[in-house]
Amino acid sequence: SNGSSSSSSSNSGSAAAPKSKKKELTPIFVDGNAYKIVWSALFLMEIVLSYLDVAVQFGPITKDIIAKTVEIVTLFDSRSKQLVLGAQAIQSAARLKSIAAKHLGIMAQSLTFLTAVLPPLRVAFLSLLPAEHHLVLVEVDRVSKNIQDHHSKVLQKFVSIVGDFVDASAQKLVVLDWDRFNGQSEYFDEVCRNVSALHRVLSVGGVCVCMCVYYVCILCVCMCVGVGVCCVFL
Repeated sequence: SNGSSSSSSSNSGSAAAPKSKKKELTPIFVDGNAYKIVWSALFLMEIVLSYLDVAVQFGPITKDIIAKTVEIVTLFDSRSKQLVLGAQAIQSAARLKSIAAKHLGIMAQSLTFLTAVLPPLRVAFLSLLPAEHHLVLVEVDRVSKNIQDHHSKVLQKFVSIVGDFVDASAQKLVVLDWDRFNGQSEYFDEVCRNVSALHRVLSVGGVCVCMCVYYVCILCVCMCVGVGVCCVFL
């Protein structure tokens, strides 16, 4: 019986628990474009569409519905900015260890998704408003502009990340022996490796802006390298 019990215990010990795979985000399609967005952005649009449905059923209160729509979209924009760009997600219930490139990528996707759906939403509200109340839609334009500005700041973060790569590797460029330079160096290898890793993270996340960011990052690296080379030769 001891043998059988030891055998069963060894079998149970050898049976490793299956590793849980991270659940990938399901893309949302708008006009043929795919967006992988956070759940809160999807929930936001569900609320906004319910507001639109109320406006369709009760036309006289459309002006108030637009005000509520602007209010809740502004709340999402400001709160997401605090959590990601302001790094408050580290102290929040999410308890993130850091704000990584993948978080910035998903945030960029969510903001791009909103900029794609707000113009049709504006047209829908326009069709429900009497002519004397069309000025109310200026607030929709304002919140759309704020989201675009937020999106630009997220993209700037990617450029900053590459700048950090370049700065961290700069010492290897300073000590490079240019008289024996054969086209290869630790500096170039390290910077390219880090930029490629960033691009890989964004590609896995399905970020539609990843190629744009990638080429901006490469341009940034080329500029920094060019300046470094000029400084060395001067």
